[in-house]
Amino acid sequence: MTPEDVRYNWDKITDFTGASCPANINEAMAEWYPVVLSVQKNHVEPNSTSSVTSSWEKAIGAKFPDQSFSYGERDAILYALGVGVSTQHDDHLP
Repeated sequence: MTPEDVRYNWDKITDFTGASCPANINEAMAEWYPVVLSVQKNHVEPNSTSSVTSSWEKAIGAKFPDQSFSYGERDAILYALGVGVSTQHDDHLP
């Protein structure tokens, strides 16, 4: 893919006709998971001479240690502000 490919296909890239808008994580995963399985099933081995490729190969299947996270009201407010939530709009969070 090149910048020119993006330029020449911009109308297709930005066309959200028929796009889905999952209401929750379960709906999102229901759409995402079959795609991932399909990609894994049809996976073509990358060119092993590439140093970038070898980094990808090391990353695939890597396991991270279990972690727990906590957050408070301040964190939730900062996140909401970061994604553009406003009290000036009736349909946003109060």
